[in-house]
Amino acid sequence: MRLILELLFYLFIYGAILAGLPGMLAFGVARWCSGRLGRPAQVVLTLALAALGIGLVYGLLRLSGAVLLPGDNTYSSNFFDAGWRDDGVDRILLCGGPFVGIAAALWAGQRAERQQREEATSNGKQPDGAG
Repeated sequence: MRLILELLFYLFIYGAILAGLPGMLAFGVARWCSGRLGRPAQVVLTLALAALGIGLVYGLLRLSGAVLLPGDNTYSSNFFDAGWRDDGVDRILLCGGPFVGIAAALWAGQRAERQQREEATSNGKQPDGAG
């Protein structure tokens, strides 16, 4: 019994890490792009964020059963046997992690810019791009 519990624990931990990898990768790439490429990269990242948000909402609708397609197995008593639930979980994992990663990178970048502007104005200097 202890071996089974340890196996389940490790599967849960590794599953959480694997589910979080796309988000961590998206955070790193978005942070690097917005730091190196500036404003055009932020526009592209915002568009990517919108597309991932649409995918996330579609995944939630598929998981809840609000959106069904003609080929879906709707009479399944097993939770993960229905095709529409599987599609919903896939969409949530594939779109949700990068969505959170990109949103966190954009938020952190805006926060850092705001902090730099406040420090520059408190020192009596003109912020970059002003004036």
